[in-house]
Amino acid sequence: MAKKRDESVEVLRNFLMFLIVLGHMCLYKESGVTVVFKGVATFGCWATDAFVLISGWYGVRFAWGKIIKFLGLGLFASLVCLLISPLSGLGVQFRYSLGWFGKAYFGLLLFAPIVNAAIDSLREKGGEKALRTAWVAYAVLMLVNWLPVRFFGIDLAIPGFEGLTFNTLLFVYVSGRVLRGVNWTGTVNVKTLLAIFIGLTVVNYAWSCAAGFLPGALAKSIFVGTKDYNSPLVLSLAVFGFLVFKRSRFPAWIGTTCAFLSPSLFSVYLIHEGCNRFVSHAVYNRYLFFKMGNGAIAEVATIVLAAILVFAVCILLDLVRRVALWSIKNIKK
Repeated sequence: MAKKRDESVEVLRNFLMFLIVLGHMCLYKESGVTVVFKGVATFGCWATDAFVLISGWYGVRFAWGKIIKFLGLGLFASLVCLLISPLSGLGVQFRYSLGWFGKAYFGLLLFAPIVNAAIDSLREKGGEKALRTAWVAYAVLMLVNWLPVRFFGIDLAIPGFEGLTFNTLLFVYVSGRVLRGVNWTGTVNVKTLLAIFIGLTVVNYAWSCAAGFLPGALAKSIFVGTKDYNSPLVLSLAVFGFLVFKRSRFPAWIGTTCAFLSPSLFSVYLIHEGCNRFVSHAVYNRYLFFKMGNGAIAEVATIVLAAILVFAVCILLDLVRRVALWSIKNIKK
């Protein structure tokens, strides 16, 4: 019997992938990058963390079928890029790649069973309190390295504690496992969670935009502080964003649609990431025939429009793959 999906989480997955595409569209744009949407670009950071948090919440189970599918999606995305790269005017391009996030997540797939066993053992021996104590120690270690580097330029050189390394993914994954044991339903209502999430989003956006008006190292520290995957602000956004969606209820048609699209989301990441030169040259310079006027808000609107276009095209391409596989399976039957 197929496992029933939590439709609220499926809505969140789709929203997160759109934010990742949106953030990348800001990075790929070659001109007109304004202060206003520098903040938009940072949304993809907490969205990436939230994806891993979801994996931690439900737990990743090792299976050879998952590994084969994972690598197969990489090949599919590479072939798509081979076919569409000439449209960008850059010539034919082919390279097999899982993208930097895909490679890190692949490592998590292999390592997750060990993490799950360690967490289960700790829970059995010391209970939930022992697990949370160990997590707090882990979080302090992350913070001890992050703060001096970002605000004082002092690198404590703790290996693997910078940016979106495997260690950061591991910390977020473990956070999801720990969060699963907290009774959020009985302690915090969804309105409170939403208020905290909105407040963090406003702070994150304002903090990012502020970097555009400040000089030198201070501006760099402030901006980097909002786009670090191991930043306390980014991690907090991932946690509260997840909890808000987990506790929310959406119309049935939205949940059903998102649950149907969710199996295509990793392909969306691989295709749009692998074809970034196509995205940059073709979408903006050749095929996005209209622009939403001038000014900062208009620039953001253009970015959002481009992200919607890329997201939709990637979804359609993967649906073709899924229909083809479904047809092959049914022919065999």
